[in-house]
Amino acid sequence: MVIIGPVLCDKKLVLAEANSVYISEVNWAGSSSSTADEWLELFNPTNIDINMTDYKISFLSSNSETFLQLNGIIKASDYYLIANNPKGYQFANGISRLGIDPDYYSSTLSLSNSNLIIKLYKNINNIWTTIDEVGDGDMPFSGGTNPYRSMQRIGKNDGKNANSFQTSNVCKNLVDCVNNYATPKAKNIFTPNVII
Repeated sequence: MVIIGPVLCDKKLVLAEANSVYISEVNWAGSSSSTADEWLELFNPTNIDINMTDYKISFLSSNSETFLQLNGIIKASDYYLIANNPKGYQFANGISRLGIDPDYYSSTLSLSNSNLIIKLYKNINNIWTTIDEVGDGDMPFSGGTNPYRSMQRIGKNDGKNANSFQTSNVCKNLVDCVNNYATPKAKNIFTPNVII
């Protein structure tokens, strides 16, 4: 086990395992309000809170890699939501379907519908190291636009393998469940017969 990076837990300084946080859900298609109503979710499966200032994500935008430096805390056994916009944001065709506040938002976030690849980096000894990756640079593995459905990861399986994902059939923490299926900041609900 590789131990790196200090984090806070019960007011004590502890160390986090290198590959603890991972990308658990991707809403690349947007919502019935706007195709820009995009977000992605990270999950912390450990029993400690992790400071996100040593993490960043990247995604392909106009065929170039765009980076977002994260901040704040991802609590133990909890989620961290990165969105294009805040809850209640007004798009031309309605408000954001997010029914929960993101932990981080930036209008820079733009997830590709045709060459999806998202990377999660951690600063390890002043070197930004890829600790997770989702997508293979081609079409998203799952999810959709009619209706709008997120791409959910099945456990912590290989993020470059289509078999590691499913299309969401559940609506949770969204404002409107008509034509919108995703579970931001909530446990992914898996379809029957999927082994985790």
